[in-house]
Amino acid sequence: MKFVVSATPSLNVLKGKWACLNWKKKYRRELRNYNLFAPKEKVKTTMTIQRFGSRILDLDNYHGGCKPLIDCLKEIKYIVDDRPEWCEIIFLPQVKTNRYFRKTEISISRYKTSNEKF
Repeated sequence: MKFVVSATPSLNVLKGKWACLNWKKKYRRELRNYNLFAPKEKVKTTMTIQRFGSRILDLDNYHGGCKPLIDCLKEIKYIVDDRPEWCEIIFLPQVKTNRYFRKTEISISRYKTSNEKF
């Protein structure tokens, strides 16, 4: 499953508790359009994230800025958990783009416990 949401902010923007909550609300609204549903059984997932932004963030800001998005996917139970035993997260290189085309692309693949893709 592949979907697109607003560009993730940097970790510096998310330093306050309220900033993180506001971003989670924003992502919940955007993810509603995709009709995401919880899997019937607990499965491992591989999540690939690529950010298209008007500036390139350093690595820790890029990873930390994706936290509200990952937590939101966990809250709506689309992924079981974001711990390494349940979810492998791959951050693709960022792409510098015009500010009107800022976005974050997320691709999620689910695997059964025997590592078979379904």
